[in-house]
Amino acid sequence: MLGAMLQGIEISGRSYAGGWFDWLTPFTLFCGLATVCAYVLLGACWLIIKLPEELASRYYTIAKRWALALVMTILVVSAWLPLHNPIVSERWFSFPNSVLYYALPILAVFCSWQLFSSLKLHRGVRAYLFAMGLFLVSAMGFAVSTFPFLVPFALTYQQVTCT
Repeated sequence: MLGAMLQGIEISGRSYAGGWFDWLTPFTLFCGLATVCAYVLLGACWLIIKLPEELASRYYTIAKRWALALVMTILVVSAWLPLHNPIVSERWFSFPNSVLYYALPILAVFCSWQLFSSLKLHRGVRAYLFAMGLFLVSAMGFAVSTFPFLVPFALTYQQVTCT
C-alpha cells in the first residue's frame, strides 16, 4: 500500500481508474520489503528491552542485520522515487527547497548511526528509540515527497470537499 501510494494511483474525478494489479510493481514490492524490515527491527529492539539479558543478547545480532537491511532499503527507495517521478525530483533537488528538505536525510543518517552505536553497546531502549526515529524520519521524507497530494500525484487536499 505504501509503495502504491508513493508511486501514484490513477484516478478519474474522485474514483480509482486503474486496473486490478496496477499496484503490483517492483517499486511497491520493494517498499513492502522496506516496511517488513522496519517492523522486524522494531520487534527485535522491543524484545531486547523486554527479555532478560541472557535471552535478549541474541536479538542484538538480529536487530543489527535488520537495521542494515532497513537502511539499505531506505537508500534504494529514496533514490528510486525521485528518479522515476519528476515532481518528487524537482521538490528534492531544486534550490531553495532542497536546503530545507536536506535536514531529513541528515536526521536519517544521525538516527542510523545512533541506532548501530546503541546496538553495539547493548543499549536496547536507545536502539528502539533511534529505530523509531529512523522510521518516523522516513515517513516524513515520504510526506514531503508527496505533499500536497492525498492520493499522490492525482488528488490534493484542496480538491477534497465534503459533499
